[in-house]
Amino acid sequence: SPVAGFDRSLRRILPGRGLEPAYLGWVAWILGASNPFGLVRLANAGHNRFMNGQIGAWKSGVYFDLLPHEAMKGEVLEDVKIGRMLAEKGIKVEVLDLSQVLGVQMYPTFREALDGMSKNTFAITGSATGTLLLGIFFLLCGWGWALAGPLWWIPLTLFLASKALVDLGARFPIWTLPLMPITLTWAAYTCIRSLLWKRNGSIIWKGRTYS
Repeated sequence: SPVAGFDRSLRRILPGRGLEPAYLGWVAWILGASNPFGLVRLANAGHNRFMNGQIGAWKSGVYFDLLPHEAMKGEVLEDVKIGRMLAEKGIKVEVLDLSQVLGVQMYPTFREALDGMSKNTFAITGSATGTLLLGIFFLLCGWGWALAGPLWWIPLTLFLASKALVDLGARFPIWTLPLMPITLTWAAYTCIRSLLWKRNGSIIWKGRTYS
């Protein structure tokens, strides 16, 4: 299959102010812990089903044939939708780790991060049911270890280890690691908030309103 170009899975995440890094930790974790980038590449099968809007390179023939940004200009998450379009068309995307040379600050403050991800989350799942299930998943991952009785430390250790591995790649602040249960509680709240925004038609971001 033709390759559209490259995106990257990991970049150095530059922390914002205050509690912003503690909040945003769930975003890198859910991508890094749930998306088997290496297996997709090694097996040459499947698709990662997303692009990232911060950086990408395209083969000009593929880009001008699809005009993806024009096709998705009305979408809340046009980069993710572009990735899904490429998957549907069977066009591969290479994923590179540019964390050694690229750093990105997604949001400068907690509130901007909360608003930004409230805008995004419903668009990622695409349905009310999916958004609610994602919120439940976050709560189970964040607090399920507390239900394990005397062996609670085993699932908690595995859970925090998965976060630590992702953070090493993204060079995320290490002090956020023990706060991960709280981080995923915020993530679950974000799911509910995103669903309410969608139902109320009040998704507003940088002067644009999305229905």
